[in-house]
Amino acid sequence: MITRTLLFLRMPSLTREFPSVKRKTITFLFKAKQMELTLKQIEDILSTRYGIEPARAGAFRGRLQHLQRGSFPDGVNTGKGHKAIYGWDQLIQLSVALDLIDLGLSPEPAKAVVRMHLEKIRAGAASIGVLMTSATLLKAVREETLPFSKSVFLVTAAQALSNLAGSEASPGPRLNVMAGPNVIEIIRDESPYAVAESVINIGKRLISAMKMISMYHQIDEAAVVADFEQWANANVLGS
Repeated sequence: MITRTLLFLRMPSLTREFPSVKRKTITFLFKAKQMELTLKQIEDILSTRYGIEPARAGAFRGRLQHLQRGSFPDGVNTGKGHKAIYGWDQLIQLSVALDLIDLGLSPEPAKAVVRMHLEKIRAGAASIGVLMTSATLLKAVREETLPFSKSVFLVTAAQALSNLAGSEASPGPRLNVMAGPNVIEIIRDESPYAVAESVINIGKRLISAMKMISMYHQIDEAAVVADFEQWANANVLGS
């Protein structure tokens, strides 16, 4: 069995490490029970999540605008004279792409990986809202925590050295979606010859995003959770 070396990306606690976030406000819309955010609102959420300093906000905004000019993320409702509108799907795509960029991929390969694996990324993220009861999910959002065994992870490998290991050419970055217990099994059976991989806790990222959205707009967490669950039920099979 092929095993792996895992490098974990840590997700900071919003309430613990960013206490001033409660003083920020953004306009948050539920339209027909579906979340809609502008690019500026997405910027506020993601800049807080990544701990972007105010002095570097312009550079971070430029990164997001660069991705947008490349028609990323997919599914943004744009048109002449219309602002880009982002939902759960687009927030997840952006979050994963930024994590891959944070790991060292350039924007174009990061976008390509997300697009190539979008169906399973979407289904994995949606499973958080389907496999957990509403009460359990709401408790996780309110406490901003999620047990490792109940979360969903994206396991990715750059495979930059694959062409030196006998392959004619590097196959490029790959990505798999795994449940917590499967990740634990990989760690337990780790081999010294394993390909180095990074693990992104997408479940915990979603929990934090829901908490952040609720706090920004002072909407009860239950309303945000219900909206996410509606999206999840429509996307859990990758539809």
